[in-house]
Amino acid sequence: MTKIPALLRSCYPDTGGSSSMVSVAINIAGAEDKHPKVFTTSDKIEGVVTITVAEKTAFGDIKITFEGISRVMTWGGINGLPLISARQTFMKFYYPIEKSPYQPGSILEPGWCYKFPFTFIVPENLPLTPCNHQVDDTVIANPHTKVPPSICKETDTECFSIDYIVRVVISRPFYPKDQPTKSLVNAVRPVKILPSGTIGGSSGVAINTLTSHKELKIRRGWRGKCTGRLAVLASPAGCIRYPFHQIDATDQANTSIKLDLVYNPVRTGAPPRLRKVYPRLNLVTSFHATPRNGYPSFGQSKSTNLPQGNHVQSLTLPTVDIESAQWVKVTTPSTGVSSSRQGCLPTFTDDEILYRTSIVVPISVPKHDDLVPSFQSCFISRMYTLEFIFSYCMTKEAGSRTVKIEVPVDITLRTE
Repeated sequence: MTKIPALLRSCYPDTGGSSSMVSVAINIAGAEDKHPKVFTTSDKIEGVVTITVAEKTAFGDIKITFEGISRVMTWGGINGLPLISARQTFMKFYYPIEKSPYQPGSILEPGWCYKFPFTFIVPENLPLTPCNHQVDDTVIANPHTKVPPSICKETDTECFSIDYIVRVVISRPFYPKDQPTKSLVNAVRPVKILPSGTIGGSSGVAINTLTSHKELKIRRGWRGKCTGRLAVLASPAGCIRYPFHQIDATDQANTSIKLDLVYNPVRTGAPPRLRKVYPRLNLVTSFHATPRNGYPSFGQSKSTNLPQGNHVQSLTLPTVDIESAQWVKVTTPSTGVSSSRQGCLPTFTDDEILYRTSIVVPISVPKHDDLVPSFQSCFISRMYTLEFIFSYCMTKEAGSRTVKIEVPVDITLRTE
């Protein structure tokens, strides 16, 4: 703690709060006044709290904390209230106030400006156990104890946020102990947290509308006779490691998805002509006003009685040309397909004529402010799906047809 004349305080921006009796400014190293600095796991949050008082104030009345707070407001269900809200302080660290040797009375004096340096370290796991509610799946309990990322979204009827703040509270002196404590100042400074490592992804998440395998009949025209069957199977998606320190626009998160296609003609017809793949990354946020006891199900609609909401945002990714993909004529469906994936493809009769091809779709995810690591928490969860719409046409037929599949994908933070 440093004690300087109060006149010098004019060189510090007032980013905290003040009253007629006390003034507080919170400065965080490396952070601008309007834009919070981004921190990740194990980072140090260092700064200085500057306090000026108009009357004597005890050291014991000052509290400096680092807090994590989640908030939810959502539609209450068909039989509930129009809007239901919930708030949870899932993390709270206290920084001890060091008493100066030249302040034997532990009192802040008027006319002086006091500077209190502080340091907090971003943890990997929550220091408390806020997830103490009953859970249906024991696997979900571990992700609920991980530090979630900062996130915020507001609409006309729904909103959710996970915020991190450095808070300074100075209690009102000589307040009766039998009454609720009131504060002279409650000043906050936001910080942004993006944890690294795996903090709870899409494993075990039930998405009712998700289709990573699709089989459809190909007809001549839109209502004509069936000319064949087309089966599409997407391989599991690798984790997308998003760069924490993004230097330029070319520093993107990259992965790829393999699509296996099998075409079974009714007689001797040629396979479809493939054209393009249109990928999209869907950002799916599920939020509840009550603690979640299992993985979210994103296929539920608002006809449910549960106070919950699902927010979906889509990012269009670069289109991939697949016209050069070559069909290979085979006589057994197992050729080139692993036994584990063969069970997802349709059952064919031996010696049938089949056509197979595989397409590797590169995925490049550009920088976006709403991208955060996949996570599961008691009230708010974020996961991602890769959606592929690929177009094809039949020989001697005008126009294109499309088929859509989706696969879950996890996003983690790459800090190197």
